[in-house]
Amino acid sequence: MIKPDHFSGNEDVKKYFKQYEKVADINSWKNEDKIRFLSVFVKGTASTFSENLEDKRNNWIWNGLKQEFLDEFQPIGYNTILKTKLENRRQGDTESIMSVVTEIKKICGQLNKKYAGRGYLHLYFKGIKETVLHAISLHNNSNLKELKKNLKKFELMQFRINNRGPELSDYTEILNEHVSKLNQKTKEKGREIDEPKRQLIERDREYKKIFSTGPVLNSSSSSPKARNLPAEKMAKSHNTETT
Repeated sequence: MIKPDHFSGNEDVKKYFKQYEKVADINSWKNEDKIRFLSVFVKGTASTFSENLEDKRNNWIWNGLKQEFLDEFQPIGYNTILKTKLENRRQGDTESIMSVVTEIKKICGQLNKKYAGRGYLHLYFKGIKETVLHAISLHNNSNLKELKKNLKKFELMQFRINNRGPELSDYTEILNEHVSKLNQKTKEKGREIDEPKRQLIERDREYKKIFSTGPVLNSSSSSPKARNLPAEKMAKSHNTETT
C-alpha cells in the first residue's frame, strides 16, 4: 500500500487532499476507506479537528468531510491571494512559455473550474511575453486548446532556430569584420597614392606661377654684344653698297 503524507493543518489543505485522493485511487480505496484512513494520516491541530468531527457525527460522507477540512484550514482570503497571484503572473526572462501557461491553469483550477474557460483567456495573454503574442497573433487563439497549440509551435520554431548551427548573426559579424579589414587596406593604399598626387599638383602650381609672369630672357641675349649685333650687320651692308 502506498501511504499519503501526513497533514498537520499548516500545509496547503487543497494540495494535501488532491495528493491524498491520488493515493486513494492507486490503492483502490472506496469513499468509506478514505474516511477511515484519514484519521491515521492527520496529526497535531488537524488530528484534534478530526476527533471533533467524529464526536459531532459518525456518518460522514467523503465530500462532506473533505469540505469541512477545506473550510477549516484554508487561509482567510485564500481566493483573494490566488486571484492577486494570477493577475500578477508574468513570464520570466528565462522561463519557458508552457511553464507559465501550466501554472496559470493550475491557479485557475484552484480558484474555480470556470477559470479554465474561454472568458479567462486574457489571463494567459497577460502572463505571456508580448514578443510571443505578436508571433502568434495571426493564428486562431479562441480557446485554451488552440492557444497552447500555437505556443508549442512557436517554442518548436525557436528551438530549431537556436540549434541549427552558426547563427545568421554570427555569419554577419564575420562578414562585417572582413569588410572592415578590406576598407582599412583600401584607405592605406589611398594614402600611398595621395602623396605622389599631391607632389604633382604642387609642382604643377609652381610651373603655372612661373609662366604666368612672362617669358624669361636668356642671359646671352641680354649681353651688350648680342644687343649690338643687328647694328653691326647694318653697317657692313651699308659699306658694301657704297663701294
